Amino acid sequence: MERNAFYQLVMSRSSELIHKIDLVSFFNLGRKKRRADKHFARFNRRMMAGTIDSLLLLFLTPALNWIAPINEKALESIQADPHDPNVGRHIMLQILNNHEFMTSWFLNLGVQMVAFCIFSGICWHYWSATPGKMALRLKVVDAASEQPVSDRQIIIRLLGYWVSAFAFLLGFFWIGIDKKHRAWHDLMAGTTVITLPWKKKKEVETP
Repeated sequence: MERNAFYQLVMSRSSELIHKIDLVSFFNLGRKKRRADKHFARFNRRMMAGTIDSLLLLFLTPALNWIAPINEKALESIQADPHDPNVGRHIMLQILNNHEFMTSWFLNLGVQMVAFCIFSGICWHYWSATPGKMALRLKVVDAASEQPVSDRQIIIRLLGYWVSAFAFLLGFFWIGIDKKHRAWHDLMAGTTVITLPWKKKKEVETP
């Protein structure tokens, strides 16, 4: 009897609580929040745009390698015993201590970084987006006004790219944490990336 009384008391209290909660409003609130920040580009969409840009920049690799070639012939002097259990570590140490190869490698990397900055800066200045962002309807704008970014913001954003990257990519993963889905370089430059709506087709007026 006591169990039945306790069970009836719990059920009555639960039903009273359910009636007090407006479940429709509760779930709509969540939807409104998701819709409110929907125009800020999320992590996966921005990474897809970056992947497209990286694939496009691969076409410039032959030209960049011609400008700053990597001295692979310097690696011909590397010697290793295939029977040595630590052969991988010994080869790596010889590569890192090869000044001719490492100098050419860092020079090539620097040229690629400069090319990336020039490519991104020009795209942001004229179109507020790189080709990858254009393909996914993304646009880099000022965080406060959502207007095109200034040249000063472009420079700071480019510098912030390397801050985001060198911190073990944490600056890019910050997109998934920030309420407006901004990376560290966005926070530094005062910018954000938004998703543009689909263009509505103009209705043809019938005579």
